[in-house]
Amino acid sequence: MSLPIQNYRLSEVAEAGMGMGGFATSTARTFAPAVLAIGECFAFHSQPLDEEAQRDGVSWHVWLLRRALVALWDEHCRKKVFFGYTLHSRVVRVFFCSHQKRWPGKFHTIISATQAYMESGRDSFQPVAVRVLAYWEAPCTAVALWPRGLGGETAGARVVDTGNAMSFFSYPESDHNAGIPVDEAGPEYVRVPQEEHAEFTFSGSVYRYLNGWDAGEMDMRPEF
Repeated sequence: MSLPIQNYRLSEVAEAGMGMGGFATSTARTFAPAVLAIGECFAFHSQPLDEEAQRDGVSWHVWLLRRALVALWDEHCRKKVFFGYTLHSRVVRVFFCSHQKRWPGKFHTIISATQAYMESGRDSFQPVAVRVLAYWEAPCTAVALWPRGLGGETAGARVVDTGNAMSFFSYPESDHNAGIPVDEAGPEYVRVPQEEHAEFTFSGSVYRYLNGWDAGEMDMRPEF
């Protein structure tokens, strides 16, 4: 079964601000003014996060995804919400983006219940660097977002290498046939679900959601 395409605009869920965005050149790393997305940021130590996720029998990407989905249902926001994360040296930063005015207290309670948790606060990120997790379409649709291929491909069984620090995309599982199988390649390799409707149990409650291919429009415009 083919997953549906999930369209959205980051500008509809996140505030825009100006900052210094880095980019690489052939000789050095330079910085230039850039439009950033702003949201509530929750930071984690990457190694303890990975260890806890493996104790739960899942990858750290799925560990974060499930808590994002729990938060979306428990918060039950009346406005759209976007979840994504950015990778840094030994730190994972998860962003809760929404035009709602209230603090996502229930999400904070869920996400901070781990020794991997560091701190939270309002912060910004470059849209091109964020890795998609989940999306909430009010009033009651929770969607797990999955990256398409580099050329927008979605066909067949696909895998995401969440440990790839340079890029975030899916590729055919058949690429593993000549090497190490996905199940033996390590917890950072995550299969993209092939069923649209899914569910899991968290703290005794069942949470249902949809799986969809990410087709978000990431362009942001500064607010003056």
